[in-house]
Amino acid sequence: MATRLPRSPADRPDGAADDVITVAAAFDILGARIVRRSDSRLARAVRRVFVTDLADPGRYLADGDIVLTGLMWHRGAPDSQRFVEACARAGVSAVGAGVAAHGNVPVDLLETCRRHDIALFEIPLEVSFAEIADLLDLHMWSRRANGLAMLLGRQRRLVRAAAGGARLRDLLPAVAGELGVRCVVVTPAGRILGIAPADPAGDAELLMAAAQSAMRAASPATINGAHVGVTVVPGRTGHRLDSWFAVAASAEDAVGLDDALVELHSLVAVERARLDEVAALERRLADQLLSVTSGDLAVRLQTCGLDPGGTFLVAAATIRGRQTPHGLAAVCLNDVARTVHDAVAVASTPQPEPDTDTAYAVVTIDGSATSAAAVDAVRRAAARLEAGLDPAQRLAIGLSAPTATHRGLNGARQQALHAMRVSAARPGERVSVVSATELASHLVLLAGIPAEVGRTFHAQLIEPLIAYDRRHRTKLVETLDHFLGANGSYGRCADSLHVHVNTLRYRIARIERLTGRDLGTFVDRVDFHMAMWMARFRNEL
Repeated sequence: MATRLPRSPADRPDGAADDVITVAAAFDILGARIVRRSDSRLARAVRRVFVTDLADPGRYLADGDIVLTGLMWHRGAPDSQRFVEACARAGVSAVGAGVAAHGNVPVDLLETCRRHDIALFEIPLEVSFAEIADLLDLHMWSRRANGLAMLLGRQRRLVRAAAGGARLRDLLPAVAGELGVRCVVVTPAGRILGIAPADPAGDAELLMAAAQSAMRAASPATINGAHVGVTVVPGRTGHRLDSWFAVAASAEDAVGLDDALVELHSLVAVERARLDEVAALERRLADQLLSVTSGDLAVRLQTCGLDPGGTFLVAAATIRGRQTPHGLAAVCLNDVARTVHDAVAVASTPQPEPDTDTAYAVVTIDGSATSAAAVDAVRRAAARLEAGLDPAQRLAIGLSAPTATHRGLNGARQQALHAMRVSAARPGERVSVVSATELASHLVLLAGIPAEVGRTFHAQLIEPLIAYDRRHRTKLVETLDHFLGANGSYGRCADSLHVHVNTLRYRIARIERLTGRDLGTFVDRVDFHMAMWMARFRNEL
């Protein structure tokens, strides 16, 4: 038989009415005769009363239980050892022993409880287990009513404050203080939206690490000895990268975290809904930002909240992978870009093909910041997003060179798109960031070649090799790629492919016969190199 008690926060330091019964309070309510006292467990919250006469009840027990037993299982010290060990593993707070079977509490049971630091109390013959459960229920529900009144009062205050324009950063410290927790609200890119207390004694990075664990669907347990919980507030796309993570830590009993996280979730969800509405409006304004004429561009920038006289980067991002929701690239780019500056305009582009999502952003750079610092900030933020990508998804971001005039934005957008294509073409990288300032000139030219021209050039040189590989199950395309990467060195290429150099020479000869080109000449190697890169720009290899 189990009487389940409501989960609730541990006693708060401000002495406010609470909705828990501690082990010590339960003993006072019952007037129990404590046979073995455990000071370390008396302050713990009681979750439920569990009645059992199983010799090993471990599989049915839970943290915070008070276990009542009639000792029908007891025959000697080994039985006490097995029973108490099961209680200790489960985190039981106290054991109540009935005396009907033996007339008293066995000495070996008392000694075993002492070794495992579990409180033990005696249940007199005239007291039934049902009376104990009913009495604790009565007091618990009385306190629960007080707790609900406190919760409703706090929720009303939050609604009034939010309606008056208060932001999450303003409200979180007060709420966290009332709940008795330390907490941080972060985005997948690591932007802190709210933290309490303002200086959490070095816990900020640890709390953010807990949020990263939540992105990987892991469940953190403790931070610096404190119990930790995470609640996830999803966005409109429903993807992990479109979520906010509220992490709470409490030095008190872990039972209280559940209720605290419920309240934090409500608070964060209100802020999230408000900002999502603002973001939807801003995105509609930004959608036409780079398509207007230069004469109207200054006005459009001001409409989007950007200073026409500022210095800007343009960023482009694409996410490729199965079941990629439209708008996810814009969400990720917005999150990453705001690690550089809060003045950002993000726009979505029409979905060019299934399972591919693309967006671009105009990002303000502070006068005191350098473009290199902005690129580094984007790289750090983008790297954090990898934890939230689905296994088949890849994120590629391209950044333009900085432009100090709004008239250069259209050209900067082209640079960003070219850099994004180079970024997407990088093999083996799930998250990649490329700046146009890092690109060699021929790569910029390759990115700017019309798609039809690139496909034709690729078909003439590479398609014969692809067709041959399909028919004969060979690896000519892979061999060509390694040969070009080795700058025409047979020795280095053979080593990278783990084949004999004579095997490599045979493959190169086959490539030359199929294409009519000579890989011993610099000009033909350049042509092959360009054809391979054109395919990568369009994700065809």
